[in-house]
Amino acid sequence: MKQIFRQIGWVFGLLGLSMLMASIASIWLARSMSPKDFGEFSLMRSLILFIPTLAIWGQDIAITTFFARTYPGRYRWFVVLRRVLIGSLIIGILATIVSGWIYHLKPYQLICLAFAVPASCSSLALASFFRAMGRYRFTVLMTSAFRGLFLIVVTVLWVTERLDIQSAVIGYTLTLAVTAVINFFLAYKFLPVGKEEVSPQLHRTGLIYMGIGLTVNILISLDALMISRVLGHEALALFSAAVVPAQMFAILSRAAKIVWVPEFGRNTRVRMNSYGRWVIICAFALMLTMTVAARPILHVLYHGKYDDGSLLLQLLAVAGMLRLVYGLSSSFIIGRCSERALIVHLVMTCTVLLLYVPGLYFALRTLGVLGAGYALLLQLLIRVGGSYTLIGYGEHRHKTWFGFEG
Repeated sequence: MKQIFRQIGWVFGLLGLSMLMASIASIWLARSMSPKDFGEFSLMRSLILFIPTLAIWGQDIAITTFFARTYPGRYRWFVVLRRVLIGSLIIGILATIVSGWIYHLKPYQLICLAFAVPASCSSLALASFFRAMGRYRFTVLMTSAFRGLFLIVVTVLWVTERLDIQSAVIGYTLTLAVTAVINFFLAYKFLPVGKEEVSPQLHRTGLIYMGIGLTVNILISLDALMISRVLGHEALALFSAAVVPAQMFAILSRAAKIVWVPEFGRNTRVRMNSYGRWVIICAFALMLTMTVAARPILHVLYHGKYDDGSLLLQLLAVAGMLRLVYGLSSSFIIGRCSERALIVHLVMTCTVLLLYVPGLYFALRTLGVLGAGYALLLQLLIRVGGSYTLIGYGEHRHKTWFGFEG
């Protein structure tokens, strides 16, 4: 267990550094741009980060869980990669067209989105092979290095007095493309190629992971996407400003999940209860600190420009604590449970999504941007309760059926 905590610490440190750079870039843009332009950039960033989670069609998690039980070097893994990227390209193009129609994107924004999606999908797929082998530092660098590159781009644009919405979106896209090229080089340098064919079962299971991953990522991203549509770019700017300090929870949750999913799948002796106590203590302490200091944090970061978001930041801090607790249970289900249990988990997550969409819309219409915080809290409470109920039922009643043989 100490080894796993050490790995989580390394991943958290690297993710924290990359997210710190991303936060500095966001704060810089928020100070330099009007609320309307910053809100428009935040929308494009949300689309660029969200669509690949759909376009990868669950194959990143499928690759991780499949190869965590074996070794990628035994297989012709590049064949898997090619299939994944062909599917990602088709889905990405369709998603880009739909996004352009919904949000009335400008031509240059559509072009950037069309390039960013396959670049991001290739990085996600390649990083999954390293994640399966337990090389978590490589995983983080392959999927997060673009954030550091973007800070460099923002610095150059600011120094040359060319920092505006168009240059920021194009720069963000270019950082993803450069990172993808580097990741291809790393994969072909450090991943040996074997002779065995990969079972088609990997792709079939990936479709289940796609459903789970898609619904979860919609639940994560829907607030930003809907705020822009319902309340406008200025409201999205306030929401995005409050999200920046609350990203500490997202960093910790993601760092833990990067390690937990393959470790739960690889080692049946690793028990969820070994971590639960420490996760809840860390999450609660971080939440308490942020809720108390919400207003001063925003004032320091934005020079009073977004002080009105202090209550929203408090809500996001509580939601962040719940997201971290949910991350533990969902990692256990994805890494350890049987295909049937995954389907039950998918049905539960889809049900929450169906309730969340109208609930979020109603909350935004009645409470404004604060409604996003309250809606997020409610859906996370339901997901936490559902996931732990599923695990408890599987462990104590139907161990074989749910895949709890170990």
